[in-house]
Amino acid sequence: MATSSRANSVRASRRTTAGLARIFAQVGVAGHVRGDIPAAYRTARAAMRQALRKPPITRRQSAAEVMRTLQGAVSSAVVESLNSSAALGISQAEAETGVWGLPFRSQSLQVAPAQAAIMARVAEQAASVDATLALAGWGAGDSILGDGESTLGVLQPAPLLPGVAFWIAEIAGLAFTASMLASTAGTGQEWYKQAVASVDNRTTDCCLKVNGQTVPIEADFLLTGEPRFADSMPWPPFHWYCRTSGVAVPVDFIADDLTDKLLAQSRAELDKRGVLRAEEAQIVASLLREGAAPDAKLRKDDSDSVRKMRARLGQIRRTISGSGGGS
Repeated sequence: MATSSRANSVRASRRTTAGLARIFAQVGVAGHVRGDIPAAYRTARAAMRQALRKPPITRRQSAAEVMRTLQGAVSSAVVESLNSSAALGISQAEAETGVWGLPFRSQSLQVAPAQAAIMARVAEQAASVDATLALAGWGAGDSILGDGESTLGVLQPAPLLPGVAFWIAEIAGLAFTASMLASTAGTGQEWYKQAVASVDNRTTDCCLKVNGQTVPIEADFLLTGEPRFADSMPWPPFHWYCRTSGVAVPVDFIADDLTDKLLAQSRAELDKRGVLRAEEAQIVASLLREGAAPDAKLRKDDSDSVRKMRARLGQIRRTISGSGGGS
């Protein structure tokens, strides 16, 4: 029964991870350039080009209208994504309480504070655009839209997106935690949560190190590897393209066979990478002793031994770099 419950919990958490990935795609974070927020900025940049061509007497007012329209579009996308994220967290809590035979008590979560934190960045951009127009006049275009080559300008979504991703993950975790705490209250059982990574050659250092970590259900996971959104987070995803899930665990099961398996998987993968990095360092040193560039690029004048070292160095680096693609 316990083994089955743990497996079903993991399956429920995987559904949440997949759902968060869909929200990321819809809102436009994690490289999804067709999402709602990047689309809103593309529309705003096109409108701003028109506004900047207007006479000085109306230019600043027209630019302000562009920014108000952008703020409305981004706010709508953010609210939808945060509400969807909260619903995912609540849904997982419902699934996991069902797995463990507990009564489910849903707890609603207000997303307005997270929305305000995100929208503050857009407000900063609007203030910067207005100040630039007030002070720079005709020379404001490059500062706002970039020069098309070396600068991007103020009006771009990039500064906003990490915060959006962080709050989507944060809200899912907070919603899950609130409903789980309500559902487990009075049961006489202490509950924890556990990070469960998908371990293979693409798993990031961050998720290998958090895999199997178990913390009180209201606490944050502590993140030490790279990449990561923050040093501590209540819930995955912990970084772009993260495949790690979170599950609820009764205190009696925090040191069970599944936990041992998770920790062993991470140790094995980290050890394997340690061996590869040591070999990489040895090959680099050997190439330098040969007077060759310490990289994997083949050259016409390479000796046979240098070619072999470069080929192996390329294999090692492709294997290691695969671990940055997502966990």
